[in-house]
Amino acid sequence: MTHIASQKASEGAIFSSLRHREFRLLWIGLIGTFAGNWLQIIAQGWLVLEISDSALFLGLVTASSSLPILIFSLPGGVVADRVDRRKLLLVARVFIIMFTFVLAAITVLGWVNVWYVLMLSFLTGAAWAWELPARQALVPALVEKEELTNAIALNAAVFNASRVLGPGVAGVLVGLVGPAGCFFIAAAGHVVLLVTLLMMRFPENNQDEERASMARDLINGLRYVQHNDNVRTLLILAALPSLFGFSYFTLMPVFARDVLGGGAFELGLLMAATGVGALIASLLIAWFGDFTGQGKYMLIAATLFGLVLILFAFSSWVPLSLVALVGVGGTATAYLTLNNTLLLAIVPESLHGRVMSVLMLAFGLGVIGAAWVGATAAQIGAPYTVAFTGVVSVILALVVAWLKPAMRSL
Repeated sequence: MTHIASQKASEGAIFSSLRHREFRLLWIGLIGTFAGNWLQIIAQGWLVLEISDSALFLGLVTASSSLPILIFSLPGGVVADRVDRRKLLLVARVFIIMFTFVLAAITVLGWVNVWYVLMLSFLTGAAWAWELPARQALVPALVEKEELTNAIALNAAVFNASRVLGPGVAGVLVGLVGPAGCFFIAAAGHVVLLVTLLMMRFPENNQDEERASMARDLINGLRYVQHNDNVRTLLILAALPSLFGFSYFTLMPVFARDVLGGGAFELGLLMAATGVGALIASLLIAWFGDFTGQGKYMLIAATLFGLVLILFAFSSWVPLSLVALVGVGGTATAYLTLNNTLLLAIVPESLHGRVMSVLMLAFGLGVIGAAWVGATAAQIGAPYTVAFTGVVSVILALVVAWLKPAMRSL
């Protein structure tokens, strides 16, 4: 049976997991929602700048959409393990669409102010926080085990393709239809995922007749993480770069203007370079599929990520910085994709939601990392700050490879 599944997975190579109807529907829906999300982010930032003329409020809007991940991801993971995940996704998706339409309506009617944007940004982020663990936990139920790496990589490819194309397309659309028009288009993109979810058919979660309380379920999930050494190590590997290595993104405007002597055009190139590297890595991992030694390659990617980050930190030449950032985006995506795949492969299906919520919480620590990086850069400069985060990433990968040899055999 495994041989047949592997043979099927090899057919179609890079898009092999799309042979499954339910995963294919989810993937198509993600194209719409990721495109809509990038459009909303860019238009929302432009709108806030227009009505407030304040960089502070720009930062607050970003924080308000990220903060709910820290607050709601853990209870969201518990709920994802207790209910039909498809239904949970549908409910969260309805709220995301509703909040986006409200933002579009108050903007076109001239009622918008920065406080309304902050509130709606927080509410939308809360809906995403409830949705993300369920969506991540859903993927293993839609494909064969041998195709899990391919499926996660294809999801990452959709996200990274939208990251490359989204900001540029959004910039054009903001000029053509204004922020309100962009919000309506973004809502339509979110509707695409709602429609594909409605079309999906698969069994509900395997549930016991009697369940413990939500608090007990959460405690049991956290205890599982605490006592499973491999899972705990993988989550630490996901969390620490969010606090350190991945925070380089926060300082990108500083590198564009002060280090490389450029402006908005150079900033756009730098942002796109990371997306290009991430997209290439996603497609390569999807192509290789279920290869052996994923833990070893994850640690190699983490080490290379830190090294190319150090190269970027000390580059004062735009072409070299772009090459380094392609490497940064590629190694970071390879690292996170393999980390995610290994977690879902190790953890029992009944705990997928809770463990994925801890993973989302780890990513949410990036809010704290961004604040730390900004404060440090103000004291010692952006290049030394980013170089330090690169050194931390390299040390982390080498220490784990040395102290946790089991990681290399996963």
